[in-house]
Amino acid sequence: MHPDLTVGEIVVLDDILDFTFRPFCGARPGDRECFRDARQAPVIDETLIELALATARREQFPARRGVYAAVTGPNYETRAEYRMFRQLGADVVGMSTAAELQAAATLGLRALALSTVTNVCRPDALEPTDGGAVVSAAASVADRVLAIVREVVSQDRMTSSGDARQ
Repeated sequence: MHPDLTVGEIVVLDDILDFTFRPFCGARPGDRECFRDARQAPVIDETLIELALATARREQFPARRGVYAAVTGPNYETRAEYRMFRQLGADVVGMSTAAELQAAATLGLRALALSTVTNVCRPDALEPTDGGAVVSAAASVADRVLAIVREVVSQDRMTSSGDARQ
């Protein structure tokens, strides 16, 4: 939705607008707690964000920080919804990611979230899209996403190993 984004760019998420309105319960066996105060700890780890962006710079492909609007789907948004999401600060929109980030936060895990721009949503100049085009666009940048994931996991393992020895 961000006017400067193009198909194939990777957005390294630094925040999320959760419009799924689904409580998350039971991250741990026997856990019945459904409320999590998102203000208490960052859901997405700043160190991992910086590592992802550094990897993209080193590998010379576009990636930038952004805000994700999570919706339930399964449909594409209306023009009014696109405008609203942009006005609220969202750069990209999708039908996943929120539940995964909620689970990670509940379990106390560090998280990194990446979103691939698979179609451009300009409310005043909408172009037709379909699921096949979205899947094809995502597949075209799979190697870039994999490069980020490999680097983040590799660096995280080295950091974890170093911490264990100290």
